[in-house]
Amino acid sequence: MNDFEDEIKNSFIFHIPHSSLNIPDTTNMNLDLISQDLIFSTDLMTDTIFDVIGVDKHICDFSRLFCDVERFNDETEFMNKFGRGIFYTKTCEGKIFRNYDKKLENSIIENYYKPYHKSLSDKIQNKINQYGVARIIDCHSYNKNQLYFEQETERPEICLGVDEKYTPKYLLDFIKLGFERNGLEVKINTPYSGSYYPLNINGKMETIMIEINKKLYVDDDYKINMKHVYDLKSIINNIFTFE
Repeated sequence: MNDFEDEIKNSFIFHIPHSSLNIPDTTNMNLDLISQDLIFSTDLMTDTIFDVIGVDKHICDFSRLFCDVERFNDETEFMNKFGRGIFYTKTCEGKIFRNYDKKLENSIIENYYKPYHKSLSDKIQNKINQYGVARIIDCHSYNKNQLYFEQETERPEICLGVDEKYTPKYLLDFIKLGFERNGLEVKINTPYSGSYYPLNINGKMETIMIEINKKLYVDDDYKINMKHVYDLKSIINNIFTFE
C-alpha cells in the first residue's frame, strides 16, 4: 500500500449500528418475543465481518430493539408506523413486544440515542479535520426472506445503498467491483436504499451503505457458519486494503 492508499484507508469509518444483542433494560418487554426477534432484527456478525486493521469502527453497543440509532428523531421517520422507529414496540413480524411509553422513549433518547450520535459525529469531524474528508461505510446485513413491512422483494447477495449527494461514483464503482471480483451478485439501492450521514458537520463527507444478505453466512435455522463469516471478512479486508 502506498502513502496515498494509506491516507484513503485512514479516512474510512465503518459505522456498525445493528450488530449488538445487548438490551440494557428489558422492563415491560415480552422476553419470548425479544429472543425470537433478536435473531431476525440483528445484523449478526457485522462487527466481525467489517473488521479491518487500520480502519476505525463505530459500533453501537445496544440492540436496535432497545433503541434504533439509525432512525430519525422526528415524525418524518417512515418506520414509526410499523412500531419500529427509535423506540421499537413491534417485532419484525408485527407482534407487540412492549407498549409505547413516551417517558421511557424520551429517557432512552437522552441517555442513549443522543450520546451515540454525538460520539459518532465527533469521530467523523475529527476525520475531516485530519484527512480533509470522512468516508462513512454504513455496515448492515438483511434476512434472505422479505419481512412484512418491506416493499422490495428482490434479495441480492450484496446491496449497496447510495445517496444522491454524498456517494461519489468512484466509491460506488470501487466497492461494487470488489464484491463482483469475488463472484457476488451486487444490486444498487435494492432492497434498501441510501446511506447514513450526520447533520451539522463541517467539511467533506462521503458515504455508502453495504448490506450483506444473511444467506451468505446463516443457514435456514439461523445457525451462523463461521467459515463463511471469515470468508466475507477476508473479502472486506481485500477491498479496503486495496488488494
